[in-house]
Amino acid sequence: MKITKRQLRRIIKEEKQKLLNENVPSALGMEILSIKDALVDILAGVRYHDDELAEDLELQIERLRELGYKKA
Repeated sequence: MKITKRQLRRIIKEEKQKLLNENVPSALGMEILSIKDALVDILAGVRYHDDELAEDLELQIERLRELGYKKA
């Protein structure tokens, strides 16, 4: 059975959308989540020693949260 280019594009588009809707983190997503968790741990220790560094860490953690990596 032959499929047309249009059908192939539709199939690819549908499969891509399925993958995007699964909410299963990719390997890169898991690595970013791990980095975010490490930054939160570092922040807990730094907060009492260096306010400026603590603020910088909070900013970076917030940037990761905005990307969607909210839960550990």
